[in-house]
This record gives sequence, C-alpha cells and structure tokens, in this order.
Amino acid sequence: MRDQPQGADLLAEARQVLSESVLPELTSKARFNVLMALRAMELAERELRADPEQESRLNERLSQLVVSGDAAQNRFSVLSKSIRDGDFDASDEAHIFLQQVTAFKLKEMGSSKLSEELESLLNQLS
Repeated sequence: MRDQPQGADLLAEARQVLSESVLPELTSKARFNVLMALRAMELAERELRADPEQESRLNERLSQLVVSGDAAQNRFSVLSKSIRDGDFDASDEAHIFLQQVTAFKLKEMGSSKLSEELESLLNQLS
C-alpha cells in the first residue's frame, strides 16, 4: 500500500509548477532544456499510471504470436515484418492483439479516444 500522493501525482504536480511558474521566465536554451525535461516527466508519469499486469499480459500475447525475437521490441519488429509479408492477413488473434495494444496506449495517455469497445478488449486481458 502506497502513501498518497503517488509518484505519478508528484510528477504531474512538478510538471505543472515548471510549466506555469518557471517556463514563462526562461529564455531560449534554458527553455528548450526545461521543455525536454517536461516531456520526459510526462512520459514517466504515463508509465507510472500504466497497468503493469495488462502490459505483462500484452507481452505474453506477443510472445505467443511471434516466437522469434528475444526482447519485446524485437518481437514487435518481427510482428511488423510478418504483417507486411501477409502472414497475419486472416488472423483474428493478431487483429485483436493490435486493438488491445492500441487500447493500452490510449489508456496510458489518458486519451478520450478510448472507446468502450476497445476498453472492453483490453479488459479481456485480465
């Protein structure tokens, strides 16, 4: 059990302070560096808010779809090539997997574009 606020909440608050109080006062190079740091903080916040169990299940499904490739990134490359080569043209399993990955990314970003249908597909991983 974690105390409140959690890491993602602290990152969000720090980003807001930097964006609203510090960034307007900066000049070009310092502003660029702070914008880069803000982007990194945003990505870290998203990662902290992501559901690790769903991500793990997505990686398991990817391993089932694509046997070759050691790391998840390599398996995604192999999957991409296989899709381009037509190996998954009639695969409902690959289609559902790609929808689940899309839903996971949209949910991670806090997007309003996440439809109930996609969220339902993502919840099937549980």
